[in-house]
Parts: sequence; C-alpha cells; structure tokens
Amino acid sequence: MPETNTSSWSNFAVGKPGNNYSQTCKPLETIYHVSHIESALSIIKQGKLKAGLIYDDSYLNSRRILVTWFSPNDWYYGSIYGNIRFQFDWKKLIEDRHYYWIGTMEGYHPTAIRILLSKNDYKSKLKPYNPIRGDGPWWHNKANDKHFWNGNYTLEIMLEDDVSLRDALKVDFIDHHKDICTIKPNCPDHYPDRNDAAALFLAGSISQHPPTIEIPQIEGISSAISNLCLSIIRKSPSGRLLASSQESTAIIRAFMAASYFGRKEESKVFWNMFKSNNEFLNACKRLIETLPGLSPDELDGLFP
Repeated sequence: MPETNTSSWSNFAVGKPGNNYSQTCKPLETIYHVSHIESALSIIKQGKLKAGLIYDDSYLNSRRILVTWFSPNDWYYGSIYGNIRFQFDWKKLIEDRHYYWIGTMEGYHPTAIRILLSKNDYKSKLKPYNPIRGDGPWWHNKANDKHFWNGNYTLEIMLEDDVSLRDALKVDFIDHHKDICTIKPNCPDHYPDRNDAAALFLAGSISQHPPTIEIPQIEGISSAISNLCLSIIRKSPSGRLLASSQESTAIIRAFMAASYFGRKEESKVFWNMFKSNNEFLNACKRLIETLPGLSPDELDGLFP
C-alpha cells in the first residue's frame, strides 16, 4: 500500500506524560538502526551506515533522496529488519537538522509514521514538522528538554546522511520475528534468535578480518562465543596444534568462516587439529580479542 502523504499528524499525537509513561508517551532517548547479519558486517567494515535510495511506495522514492533508517521501536515479537541493532543518541542525531513530515504507511501493522531529518532546506517542497508543538507523534518538551514518541505507532526516521559508527552508543543483538521479514520471499538469515545471530556475527567478523577503525561497544558477545567455541567441544581433539603456533590464527579464522557459512563438519575438522580443548579455546580467545568494540567483561570466565 502506498504511503499516505496526509497533511495532518494530529491523529497520531503523543499522549500526556505522567509518573509512569504510557505507550502513547514513551521517552525518546535512544534510536536504533536494525539490520541483517550480512548488512551489519558491511556496516562494520565501512565504519558507517551508508544512506541509500528509498525503494518502497514512499512519497520520496521519486526524489532521489538518500536516507538511513532509524526507529525507537523495540519489536516485542522480534524485529522484521534483522538481529543486529546499532544504537544512537537521539538528541545528537537530530542536531542542526530540519524536520519534515513525510506521511504514514497505513498498510503496516502498526501504522508507520515517517519523518525526514535533513540538513537541506526543503521548506518549499516538504511540510516542516515542529516537534515543540506537541501535537504529533514526536514531541520535544522544551520545558525539560525531553523528547517523547507515541509507541502505538512505528516511528520511522529517515535521515538524509551517512552516519559514522563513531557516533553509535553500542551494538547489540535482538530476536528476529519468527514469521515476517522485510527481505522477501525468505529471510537470508533464516529468522534466527539473538544468540544464533550473535554467533554468526562474531564468526563473520573474525573470518572476514575485523576492522581496525574504532567501532562502538558490542554487547552480548559472550553468548556468541559460547555458541561458537564452546558448543563444538564434545571430547578432546586429536591434533598437535598449539595456540601459540604461527598457524593457529589462520586455522581459527578458517574455523570461523566454516561456522559462518554453516559448514559444521568442516568446522570440526579445524577444531580437531588442536592438541587439546584448552589450546583450541586459547587460540579462539587470542583472535576474538582483536575485534574492536569488545569489553573485557564479555570474555571473563569464558576461557581457561
């Protein structure tokens, strides 16, 4: 269903704040960009969210405006956009930008509300949105400098710009919706839960050579390490390779690549090349520690 370029946003207005914030008046402090695993690895490699053309039935898809997508939505039943979530500070993201009302996607459930943030002046072409008035789905309360949004709808923010990962707060993992995916007809990641997605993300990051640029903190990686490095251990391997061996880095990288592409039997071959499980785990640790954005707390207690 095409986007409805309605001139009024009052039907979607934020409710009144109280002591306990309601669904219609939720604090807007953090906003997210969610992607599938392969796209997330590309983002990590490039060090930024890269703006792209709009391909759905949006009012803007004929204007050749390049945007990156954000939403504060927390996806109770799992995200339809993927498992990898990049988190950003809302106030920082909107600095020095104009705000424009784009419209609604009534065919979405719940209805999606779209607002464009841009450094360009489109006042002659698009309707400016004023969040200070408090009569729409995003409200900026100037009295206390707090922002709110109406959680009964999916607020979709279209930002006309690339966004550096240096501006991100952190990266974490969320569940994918079990049945619905924006990439049709089938989800390329096969609708994984957050732990499986974390494991694939870790394997892909390590096997494809981790970036040397600064990236935000990655949370939830301990479950990925457990899924990848610990779950394969059933007995002692029969090889001679030590973690300190020159070849161990290449072997662990090959193990990660096999795990990323779902080649379980192949990954067991690489594990079996080590002299002991401790040597295998220490080799994993040495390589995983090179991944930028990891907190030492995430690795504590996971390795011998």
